Amino acid sequence: MPVLGGEVSGSSLATLAFLQRMPALCRGHNLLELGAGRGLLGIGAAALGGAGEVTDLEPEICAALRESLQETRRDELVIDARPQQHGGMLIMQLVLMDAGGYWGKMGSSDRPRWLRSILATNRHHARTHGHAMVLRWKRTLALTEWQQQQCHKSGKGREECIKRWERENFCWEKFPFMVDYLLNSQEFTHMIMLDADAALVRHHVDILGGIAQQMHDQNIDVFLTNEDWLKNGENRINGGVIMARNSKWSEDMFQDAFDAHKLGPKMHKKWRIGETGVMCTSNEQICLNDLFYGHGRKIMQGHMAFESGIVYNRGGCTLKHCWEKISDPSMEALRMTDERLLIVHFMGGSKNFAPEILCGDPSYTGEAPDGYGCAGRASRGTALRGLEVRQLDWDDGLEEALSRGPGLLLGSELLWADDAVEALLEAVVPAVVDHDWIWVYGAALRPSNDIFMRRLAAIAGTSLSCHGAVIETRCGKCHGVQVREETNVLLWKRSE
Repeated sequence: MPVLGGEVSGSSLATLAFLQRMPALCRGHNLLELGAGRGLLGIGAAALGGAGEVTDLEPEICAALRESLQETRRDELVIDARPQQHGGMLIMQLVLMDAGGYWGKMGSSDRPRWLRSILATNRHHARTHGHAMVLRWKRTLALTEWQQQQCHKSGKGREECIKRWERENFCWEKFPFMVDYLLNSQEFTHMIMLDADAALVRHHVDILGGIAQQMHDQNIDVFLTNEDWLKNGENRINGGVIMARNSKWSEDMFQDAFDAHKLGPKMHKKWRIGETGVMCTSNEQICLNDLFYGHGRKIMQGHMAFESGIVYNRGGCTLKHCWEKISDPSMEALRMTDERLLIVHFMGGSKNFAPEILCGDPSYTGEAPDGYGCAGRASRGTALRGLEVRQLDWDDGLEEALSRGPGLLLGSELLWADDAVEALLEAVVPAVVDHDWIWVYGAALRPSNDIFMRRLAAIAGTSLSCHGAVIETRCGKCHGVQVREETNVLLWKRSE
């Protein structure tokens, strides 16, 4: 359903355009939007890499905002450390909520400690080597048509059916996730897809850069790993680490395989990459094995290669003890001191000791013991998250909301009368002067906004910049200008 809150004002559109011209204001920063209405500014700032809250006084508007956000495919940009705004490399992880709650519980931004320690470790690697990192936490595929038919024949209800296929479909979410960013306007050169329990642990090595160089030298599009850390696992692909070069072949292969999964027993006849004869009715790992070793192997040659899991995808059990036979006993003896080891995959029960390994001495998270990755419980201010909706009257003050630390305070057209100026100043001034937030505000040309602007400009120790804009609403049928609105965008912050 559409978000309530009336029409979008020209001031809001101008403010959003201002943020898009200055994405560094949003990227990696806390967000707080006041009087959100449709949430245009908060959603736009989150798309530019921020995370935080959109707030409104009206409970109906808050409820509609929550529903609208839940219906949207949302990814969390955890960090963007690229030296340029386009290109570069991307770390991708799926952190979907499972029915059993092992990966986190619906309705809560808190995540289990094993997962937080891994996410913080990968964030530290991205920051160290100038990469970006994004999470997808909302599924896009509940059930395929053929899965629903099978469940209907067996007399199972929809919810029971979703649980039955949850693991397989969660694994398949990797492929549309990959396609989305192969087509992304940021034009990343390479993307590495990691299972949520896989960690980049050798921070003095640019792991992504090294793999990209191998792919360049071999002239391949997709990099996979085997399970050679297990005895007899050398010829078995593990889907926990997949890296793709941004190419048309990569895009087509991932889209083809996902289409094949959606079609199931009907089989995908017309693959973009060529005829493979592969049916993908189980998980994505089996599909990749069938592609690499089955009828499609000739198509894969020259495009896909897979390398040692000992180096790039080693099972976490090797850091303690594996109950399966392993190929090299020295892995259990050397553990994290084994210089071959670049990526640890904390599969199965080994998840439980991921915090012990990653939060020990040395810490692989790049954080203090009470940081997001290693704290016994995630604190309100440190969770890796996107947007939350909260009912809030800014007239009552922002003390609790400001406790998350400095960030970007957003608003537009909050003053419709001169007598509201004092209340907005009482909310905004402490945020900027005492807590070092930055205030970005869309202000139409009206007396109340003019008074507000002059009051801000007079506050010592702060700087105010005013950016004029003209917003035109055009008439589609008459091909003319229907509404022309002049407005200002204010940026107010503490002086340097």
